[in-house]
Amino acid sequence: MIGIPRLALALGRFMLAPNNPAYRFMRATDENARTVIFHQVCFALLVGVSIVLPVFNALNGILRDELRPGFWFNFFVHAYIGAVHRHYREGLDAILLGHDRDIIPFEERCAQLFPYFAILMAVLI
Repeated sequence: MIGIPRLALALGRFMLAPNNPAYRFMRATDENARTVIFHQVCFALLVGVSIVLPVFNALNGILRDELRPGFWFNFFVHAYIGAVHRHYREGLDAILLGHDRDIIPFEERCAQLFPYFAILMAVLI
């Protein structure tokens, strides 16, 4: 629950370098970099909680069938993923296109459609 978000933070700061554009591996503005890192850490925290919670309940004698928060927790994780991709779709397509100037129209269209694809996958899975 602590290690996974810290690892996500370190990886995000390494790849996006929010205050150092010269060290950035991905094309993003400072605001987009900070936003992506924040939501990456929030998602990693949700993953950490989903791993720790069943183990914690089992250690305290609570059977898996007695509490049923799994559906709602899973629902809110998927809704969170969809909301982030919907709200930050312009910044995400810039990150996906990268620094390369030779972008064919198909690549640009795929980058523009990726947030909608991610929302669709969050709904269907």
